[in-house]
Amino acid sequence: MVKKIFPVVLLVTIIALLFAGCAITYNFNTPTFKEFKKNIMKQNDKIEKITAEYWTPALSIAYTLKDDATDKDVDDILKETEQLINGEEFQKEFFKEYFSRYKSSDSALINDEPVKAIYYPDIDVEFHKSDKVVRMVKYTTKRIEYGTWEYKYNGKVDYYKLTDDIVDIPIQ
Repeated sequence: MVKKIFPVVLLVTIIALLFAGCAITYNFNTPTFKEFKKNIMKQNDKIEKITAEYWTPALSIAYTLKDDATDKDVDDILKETEQLINGEEFQKEFFKEYFSRYKSSDSALINDEPVKAIYYPDIDVEFHKSDKVVRMVKYTTKRIEYGTWEYKYNGKVDYYKLTDDIVDIPIQ
């Protein structure tokens, strides 16, 4: 009886650990992001709070807005956020932190040598007001490269493109 139960218990334990590993999130607070947060909070008094956390395969930046925030306020904040996301220093810091935690086990043969796959994370930007999402925008890379992110980076800043996956609920 024990011999029959042991493999089932082992399988359930392995599956539970896999799901728990996917659910872990990490706060994102690099020097560039801290500076951005400080500056945008000074520039726009409609922002109550900004949080950022990442997991595989995404970074989420969430803005909590005051009730009197307008669509124009959201547009202005989004423009500033897009500049941040596409900035070289932000990407260096984000990729360094992200790839220090998440390493791919996938690889491909290039010149008859196995080379690791790099899966760049997406970035979601959400705007909340009165505990409701009023806009959600996704920046995606749809990019898989091979090598190491340090090698491939080389000052490149065109990883993120705005997708058509925008949930835009007009602010009342």
